[in-house]
Amino acid sequence: MLFYINLFIFTFIFSTKQVFSASRLKCDSAPSNSNLPVVCTETGLVSGIKGGHFQDVVTYRGIPYADTTAGDNRWREPQPAKKWNGVKDCSKFGSQCPQGGGGSEDCLFLNIFTSKSTIKNSSNPKPVYLYIYGGGYTFGSANGDYGEYFANKGIVVVTINHRIGALGFMAHRALREENKATNSSGNYGLLDQIYALKWIQRNILEFGGDPNCVTIGGQSS
Repeated sequence: MLFYINLFIFTFIFSTKQVFSASRLKCDSAPSNSNLPVVCTETGLVSGIKGGHFQDVVTYRGIPYADTTAGDNRWREPQPAKKWNGVKDCSKFGSQCPQGGGGSEDCLFLNIFTSKSTIKNSSNPKPVYLYIYGGGYTFGSANGDYGEYFANKGIVVVTINHRIGALGFMAHRALREENKATNSSGNYGLLDQIYALKWIQRNILEFGGDPNCVTIGGQSS
C-alpha cells in the first residue's frame, strides 16, 4: 500500500525596514508566582502548559487570533479578537471549526509551541514555523502536539484553525454583493490564514519568535 503525503513549504523573510517593525507589546504586570512564563499579547496576558515530552517546552493553546465567525461575522472577513482582563488560561485547545465531527463557529484559535529558554532570550529571537493542516478544505484542525519536538530544537511553532467547508470557501453572488469592499466571497478560510500571519507578525516576538523569519508549511490541501 502506498501512502502519498504532499508537503509544501514557502519561506518568507521580511525586512523590518520595509515591511514590519518588531516592537514589544505592553500588558499589565504578569503574576510572579507562575512556574511557566506568562506572555503578553495584543489582547491580554496568556498562560500556557508544560510540554508533554520535553522539560523546557511550553505550549500556549487556544489563543484567539480573531473574533467568533458566528452571527454577523459569518461569511465575512475575520474580525479582531476581543481583549480580556487578567491572565487567560491557554492550557486547552480551542474548538475546531464546524465539520462532520462537530465544532464551533467560534474557532479562530492558534497554538504556539516554544520554550522557557526561548522566551527568556527573546532579544535573540528564533525562527518561526507556521503549520497549516490539510483535509481538502473540508475537515481538520490545529489541535495536536505537533510542534513540541521543533520547539525543543529552538524553533517557535504556530498551528492555526481556519474556516473550512461551506463556511470557509463558499462563493456566491449574494455574498459577493455583501462584501464588495473586500471581494471575500469564497475566500474566508484563506483570509483567516492571512489574518493569523499578521497576528504572528505583531505578537510572536513575545514568545521568543522572530517575526522577520517565518516559514509556512502544510500537508495536503
